[in-house]
Amino acid sequence: MADQIARGKDFEKKAEKKLSGWGLFGSKYEDAADLFDKAANSFKLAKSWDEAGSAYIKLANCHLK
Repeated sequence: MADQIARGKDFEKKAEKKLSGWGLFGSKYEDAADLFDKAANSFKLAKSWDEAGSAYIKLANCHLK
């Protein structure tokens, strides 16, 4: 389970980096959304529900932009 949490945090860090970088035609939001989805799934597998919920909120915000 601990490696799933570490994996989720890694995906989340990569997604945040995508959002802070420069991207063409909104692709950074799509890429970040994909990474937030992977992070949320990793957190769910580890039964870390709060972190999974947080990642899903960030995922939804990416889809809104």
